[in-house]
Amino acid sequence: MASMYGSNGLAKSSSLNSDDILLQRYHDLTLVLRCPKCQNQNIAESGSPIAEDLRFEINRMLKAGKSNEQIIDFMVGRYGEYVLYDPKLSSKTLPLYLGPVVMMLSGCLAVAAIVSVRRRDRFKGERLLSEDEQLRLISLLNDAAQSSEKQS
Repeated sequence: MASMYGSNGLAKSSSLNSDDILLQRYHDLTLVLRCPKCQNQNIAESGSPIAEDLRFEINRMLKAGKSNEQIIDFMVGRYGEYVLYDPKLSSKTLPLYLGPVVMMLSGCLAVAAIVSVRRRDRFKGERLLSEDEQLRLISLLNDAAQSSEKQS
């Protein structure tokens, strides 16, 4: 099992290899924490020196009996919310959660407004005939019908 996580620094820690629960916690923590140097890699996959230091720090804290929440709070306190792939809901992260919803609603409202304006303009262009125009149209249609009857 240690060979599976050898790239994560687990092979160096023999005390974690003997305890499957700590090994699982170590694995879970390294997957949910983002490398502060890398664009979009967790510290389990990152090969940067800072990710290696963070893996070592997680290992040390697990051995010291710290809970997952304490370890995550320590990392957030040191590196900010950026180290979390799923930041906690707070006043600072509210735009992250509400931004996509607001953008989607704004887009839907814009499309609805455009469709509404186009429909209104289309119907506005179609004006009804006045009574005089209607009578003239009827007269022209009757004349056309009579002339077509005479030709046949």
